[in-house]
Amino acid sequence: DLLQEGILCRGGLAYGKHFSKEGFLFSNALIDAYNLERQVAKYPRIVVSRDLMDDIYPEKVLPPDLALIKEYDGEYFIDYLSATDSVTAFSLVNETSKIYSISPVSLREKQIWLIEYYNHKFPSNKISGLDRFS
Repeated sequence: DLLQEGILCRGGLAYGKHFSKEGFLFSNALIDAYNLERQVAKYPRIVVSRDLMDDIYPEKVLPPDLALIKEYDGEYFIDYLSATDSVTAFSLVNETSKIYSISPVSLREKQIWLIEYYNHKFPSNKISGLDRFS
């Protein structure tokens, strides 16, 4: 939904103990997810913590239809482009790229990452760049 509005976001997904009561919140998972977002995600992706991946898939064998992609840095992220077809994805990536092409270098890195993600998902409609995902 955010990509449809031309907004790139990043985040982290973690699992752990969580406590909340009357406006007080404590959560190891929330802290882990926050650290993933700040230190690991970097690009418009939602990174899944390695601990969570190890808990769910200790044998490191993932179902082929799982909406996760592993990037060259070893991190898994949610495959949000799998929810759309190549034409819609191209339109979203293209429009977002136009917005970010006039932006500072730090934002252009995110644009390039998004284009490479699109290329991985839709190789027959490849825009340009390298393939960094598996």
